Amino acid sequence: MASDSTAQHEYEVVVVGGGPAGMTAALYSTRLGHDTAVVSRGGGRAAMMQEVHNLLGVKEETSGAEFLGIGQEQLEAYGCDIHRDMVTTCSRPDSDGIRLSGNSAEYEADRVVLATGFNDVRPKPPLPRTGRGLHYCLHCDAHMFVDEPVYVMGHAESAAHVAAIMLNFTDEVDLLTRSVS
Repeated sequence: MASDSTAQHEYEVVVVGGGPAGMTAALYSTRLGHDTAVVSRGGGRAAMMQEVHNLLGVKEETSGAEFLGIGQEQLEAYGCDIHRDMVTTCSRPDSDGIRLSGNSAEYEADRVVLATGFNDVRPKPPLPRTGRGLHYCLHCDAHMFVDEPVYVMGHAESAAHVAAIMLNFTDEVDLLTRSVS
């Protein structure tokens, strides 16, 4: 249980994660009239984007940090609370709610949405480095490779599907798959 000095908050909905997915979930929850909060440690992959170029209504010169800032302003205008905190535990002390404990506060909620992103495991391609880097999102990055040679790494049908889509951008696509023993 929290000490007397630990802040305690109660909401109908708590969204853990303040990236685009978490903010979108919080926006809809708030607009539907639910008392909603976003708990985010800040930063993340979206904040590191130098330029947001694949979202409707967002100018290309907008950075990820600017995009997230605009999203937070919009959420707050609708009445959503934003907490900068890192959730460390989640429990269900009774059948009526969920308790989230963070580094600086506790949160009680009827519903919790986990929108915490993902963590990449960087592949090790069997090729000489070209200095161009690895790109993980076909929809975000394919436009950068128009008429450029591309390697698609993966396995099974999904890798073949991505390679086929890349053929809409360039004629030079090599598919690298994992070897099957």
